[in-house]
Amino acid sequence: MSKEAKEREQKAREKAFRKESQKIALRGLGQSTSAQMNTDKESVKVKGEKGMSEASAMIGSTESSFQESVKGQFSKKVTQVFEEQKQTLDSF
Repeated sequence: MSKEAKEREQKAREKAFRKESQKIALRGLGQSTSAQMNTDKESVKVKGEKGMSEASAMIGSTESSFQESVKGQFSKKVTQVFEEQKQTLDSF
């Protein structure tokens, strides 16, 4: 084999090695990004559930204190709205 042929073969191997190294690096980056995305998604889900639970509890306490303060038809309408909002939050 000539010297030029050996150099071309060496360059081809180096190029293939770099290409494979880049593939491996990208695959690792993709897996890392995917894992972080799953972690972030779970965190958002937990925070959302906690926020909805707190909002539902706040609506419930506001509803009961409002019923004690206001009487009559207006109280019934507002209580109904509070109850609808609480059910909407619960359905999420």
